[in-house]
Amino acid sequence: MELYQLRTFAAVAECGTLARAAERIHVSQPAASAQIKALEEEFGVALFLRKPRGLTLTRAGVALLASARRLLALAADISEEARHWSGEVHGRIRFGAFFDPTLLRLGELMHCLVSRHPMLEIEIRHQNSRAVIAGVRSGDLDCGMALAAAVPDGLAGLPLARLRYRIVAPGKWAARVRGASWKAIAALPWISTPRDGSHYQMARQIFTRYRFEPAHVIEGDSEAIITSLVYAGVGLGLMREDLARQAQAEGNAVVLEKGEAQTQLQLLYPAARAGDAAMRALVTAVREVWSLDSAENHAAARSPAAVVALRSRK
Repeated sequence: MELYQLRTFAAVAECGTLARAAERIHVSQPAASAQIKALEEEFGVALFLRKPRGLTLTRAGVALLASARRLLALAADISEEARHWSGEVHGRIRFGAFFDPTLLRLGELMHCLVSRHPMLEIEIRHQNSRAVIAGVRSGDLDCGMALAAAVPDGLAGLPLARLRYRIVAPGKWAARVRGASWKAIAALPWISTPRDGSHYQMARQIFTRYRFEPAHVIEGDSEAIITSLVYAGVGLGLMREDLARQAQAEGNAVVLEKGEAQTQLQLLYPAARAGDAAMRALVTAVREVWSLDSAENHAAARSPAAVVALRSRK
């Protein structure tokens, strides 16, 4: 029995299929299958039931998974302690970015990390907030920056900035929306994200506060899509206030002077990894870049240095 076999066992149990598990732990699907088969032969029991839609744990598999996880956690603790004594921070950070480099100060953050901890492997993935949160929860991401009014269950969060959003309409709709009642606004089409998206939650804040419900809602899965649809004259949407004012100055949108919503930009990571050396290094760098240890600068916004070119997967 080898640790890598137990890691594969745990990954398959969490992912439900060999294909997804193999992708997560960076081995081929046949290799993952062979490792599970070797464990089953060594233990003398079947760990999984093979079904058309994937794999489910047997009763023996459920019992052995708990022990396997304890052993893997102990091995990780030993490895972590060894790295502490070596004085180097090692490891891999898969970082999900709600991608706006100016907002995230991504260049400055990555420069801080790679200059201090050259042994860290960093992979940046461009995803919307909904995908970042889902990725951190599932283990496909180690951490990420996302819009979230509250820290999702099971995760730890570091609030970075409170963001204000305004209702915007297409630039050509100025005469229709200026001074319009909430009833008239509700009759216009709205553009929002799916139910678990940050824009949907902010839109619900507004609908609830002013007691109206849009007649027609169009879904998009990112701020970029919402912005493009507003510019194209499709409907109303929410836009970060600084971007909304800029769009209005350029004639692409009209900012409604009533109705606003707020959310938080947060660094999110698994609560169980708070003691991990790589995660501590990241949190320390984020605190410094965002001046979070200074009460005076906690809510201040400053532009990042030039973006550092790292591996980015879109």
